[in-house]
Amino acid sequence: MDDKRFEDLWRSGIHAMRTAHIAPLPEATWDKVRWDNAKEVIDAKIVAGEAGPDSVNNDLESFISGVEGTPGCYRCMVPIYNPQGTLVRCGHQVRRKGRILRHVKDHHLRYRPFLCGGKCGTPDWYGIVFFARFGADTD
Repeated sequence: MDDKRFEDLWRSGIHAMRTAHIAPLPEATWDKVRWDNAKEVIDAKIVAGEAGPDSVNNDLESFISGVEGTPGCYRCMVPIYNPQGTLVRCGHQVRRKGRILRHVKDHHLRYRPFLCGGKCGTPDWYGIVFFARFGADTD
C-alpha cells in the first residue's frame, strides 16, 4: 500500500472513531502490544531454531532509538511499568548500538543464547538458559 492510500485510510479511521465517539488507545498501550508481539515472534524463532543474532537484533530495532543531539548514543524504548503501575519507556542509554541491544536482550528478554556450562558463576545458569530458549515474562 502506498503512503497516500495509507494516509487516506488512517484519516478515514480517525474520522470514523470521532463520529462514533471512540477514543484511540494511548500510545503506551500500543507500545506494550508491539513489545508483547515482538517477544512472541522471538520466542517462536528460538523454538524453531531460527533465532540468529541478526534476526533477533532486527526484531528489536524498533525498541531502540538514537538520542537526539548525541551522535552514537542510544536509548531503550521498551515499555515497562514504573513503581506507580504506569506504562513508561525504559529510557536506559548507552553509547553503542550493540550495547543497547544487549541491554534489551539481557534486561527485558533474559535472552542469553549461548550455553556457558556454569562458567558465568550464576548458580541457576541452567534456569536462565531455559528461560532464554522458551521465554520468560520479564518486564
